[in-house]
Amino acid sequence: TRQADAGTMSEPAAEAAVRRMVASVFRRSGRIPEAATQLAAAAELYETHVGIDDPETQRCLLDLADMYSDLDHGIYDPPLAAAAARKVLDWRSSHVGPSDPATMDALQSLAWSLRNSPNGNDVTPLYERLIRWLRSQPTVDRARLARNLLPYGLTLHRPGSMDQSVVCYREAATLAVEHLGPTHPIAIEGRTLQALAL
Repeated sequence: TRQADAGTMSEPAAEAAVRRMVASVFRRSGRIPEAATQLAAAAELYETHVGIDDPETQRCLLDLADMYSDLDHGIYDPPLAAAAARKVLDWRSSHVGPSDPATMDALQSLAWSLRNSPNGNDVTPLYERLIRWLRSQPTVDRARLARNLLPYGLTLHRPGSMDQSVVCYREAATLAVEHLGPTHPIAIEGRTLQALAL
């Protein structure tokens, strides 16, 4: 962090950095619950003692949101994930601007954390905003667009918007094949969802 570079890191900030590093080691070794515990403790220390305006605090909160958005390891907690991502999104929206790439990263994290919300109305506007922004960039990141079109399509996968959903699946699959390869999970899932929705 900036404090570490200046040699003025406080004890809580140093502890947060160590806990974040330990969380990373636990996560890589598959010890996800222990990683989540360490990362949550790091985020609390960063928020309390360093503040939300510090980039390390923001990165830690987004890492926490990502971890608690993971369906595969038994710690899925959308409210916690969304709360962490929303803090960063709110700060970045007001301090660096609503269309800044860093703000869009936080928006993507929030949308991902809410993707399985029973009320698609919560997350659909987030994905619409993100996809509009991705398409508006001078150089469109087509792989990132594909990664976001798929969950956006899933939020639309309900009566009344099924046609839009199929369009998202088709575009996600096409982009994934072109930019990630035909065997990439997004390409396969996009084609499968498209077939099921038709």
